[in-house]
Amino acid sequence: MIELKCYCLSERKEDEIDLEVFKSISTQQFKDNYAFLKEKKVDINVYFYDEDTKPFIENDLVQGILAKEGTIHFPLVIMNGKLVKSGQLLSVKEIEDILDIGISLQVADYEE
Repeated sequence: MIELKCYCLSERKEDEIDLEVFKSISTQQFKDNYAFLKEKKVDINVYFYDEDTKPFIENDLVQGILAKEGTIHFPLVIMNGKLVKSGQLLSVKEIEDILDIGISLQVADYEE
């Protein structure tokens, strides 16, 4: 099982594309499809401090970072109980590597 948790301060402060990818893989539909195709379970969650502080308080690693260093290192990405990235979200490539999948993005190009 892969457990991937992302702790962000606010949905508005994070990199938009990487955050949208992370949110899309945290849906129950994605988790079910991944389990069906890969025969492996994933538990992926995104938490926002400005929406609910409970996950931040309940995780000892996150609570320790908050207590010692404040919020300077957020967002935090924890995989299987270990800190794997701080200060930014996982890139699409990093998510692909962890989950052993390909991710295709469509980004609108707005010209004025």
